[in-house]
Amino acid sequence: MNIQTNKTIVTETTIVPFNLKNGLVAFASCVVDNKFYINSIGLYSKVDSGYRVTYPNKKTQKGSLMNIFHPISKECGDAIETAVIDEYKKLMLDNV
Repeated sequence: MNIQTNKTIVTETTIVPFNLKNGLVAFASCVVDNKFYINSIGLYSKVDSGYRVTYPNKKTQKGSLMNIFHPISKECGDAIETAVIDEYKKLMLDNV
């Protein structure tokens, strides 16, 4: 599935579902613009409804978090979020 928002294209989205744990429902990976691979994208269910996407980070020795990847533009973030959520919903429908 290709999701295109303005200029950003997300391809090869892969979902690894989890049994609900602290809201985490899946990890995702994807390729953006056929140029780079992102993994460890978290997909969490929201309390009110819907989902939110989190990007990989690493805890420093001092305990603060350092982003490994985070989209700078809204259109890139929207393309990744749409691709991940759509692929998760499709996977859940296929497994019913």
